[in-house]
Amino acid sequence: MKPVTSYPSKISTQDFKLVENSYPKESLGKEDVYFSRKYEILESEQGKAQPMPDNNQINWQKNLTSEGACSCRVLQASEQERLQTIALLDDFNTAIAKGELKVYLQPQVTIADNKIIGAEALVRWLHPRFGLLAPGAFLPTIEKYGKIGALSLWLLHECMLLSRSQMQPQKIRISINLSMLDLESPSFPQQVEILLKQTGAQATELCMEITESSAMHNPEQCLASMLRLRQMGFTLSIDDFGTGYSSLSYLSRMPVNELKIDRSFITQLHDSKQRDIVKAIVQLGLTLKLRLVAEGVEDSTVCDFLEGLGCHEMQGYLIAKPMPAVDFFVWLNACSGCWQDLPQN
Repeated sequence: MKPVTSYPSKISTQDFKLVENSYPKESLGKEDVYFSRKYEILESEQGKAQPMPDNNQINWQKNLTSEGACSCRVLQASEQERLQTIALLDDFNTAIAKGELKVYLQPQVTIADNKIIGAEALVRWLHPRFGLLAPGAFLPTIEKYGKIGALSLWLLHECMLLSRSQMQPQKIRISINLSMLDLESPSFPQQVEILLKQTGAQATELCMEITESSAMHNPEQCLASMLRLRQMGFTLSIDDFGTGYSSLSYLSRMPVNELKIDRSFITQLHDSKQRDIVKAIVQLGLTLKLRLVAEGVEDSTVCDFLEGLGCHEMQGYLIAKPMPAVDFFVWLNACSGCWQDLPQN
């Protein structure tokens, strides 16, 4: 038998069989199906596994015959996407309990004196089959299907424990990203308060980052949640500023301490229009007496430009990439609180 190079719409199990365990049974229309993101098909005569092309999916269906035979078909793109979504959500249901989610930290430093004063918490999913997944690979789906609340509370709990951990050689502020659904939930502030009591963490050592677009989705409820969080002692930051549609009048009402300039502007400073936008954002922040943090800083010339404008803090690959929390605190200790003091090899 020749190696498999293409797949017809129907494949007989006389030639091939499935070599990866299927997911739990789900429903696709009127058909019960078993699914996975990637299958391998085994050639029965040669016993050699042939990986299936990435742009295909095989759907195995039980035929109601006395022999219990199976057949399979290639799924259309829309069906593939739907099954991939179901698979991701199904896996996420147990990801927290299994300890598959990991906290990564990316440092934030003052531009004037390079002092390490904080870190942004970012989530990675150590998936048992697909390896380490970046946030973009799963967060949009998790949020779309209403599961982001569980993730946010887990991340808050982990960061609260980190904030009071004996691992810290010095006290830094840890920033956590909130979603639109978090802010729109009237019970969210109360849940946060419960976590503070359970962990013994201090709200003053944590920062809640809220995207500009999230704050504008349901402004009155979001404002109420933000006010309650601020009363608890949290620092509040508007993340990705400049990419949303908030009005200046609404921005002035927000109980925020900080603006984060979106990396899309910072990485395009060679463009004079982008430089003018960054200048305007910095001037606005200074006028409103807010701390200013630039995201995506990757070289020293950008750092010098931001310092000249009066921007307070920066974050980006110039300092360090996001790293596992344990590694971050080792790095922080090696830096002695100042990132340029890292010993040279």
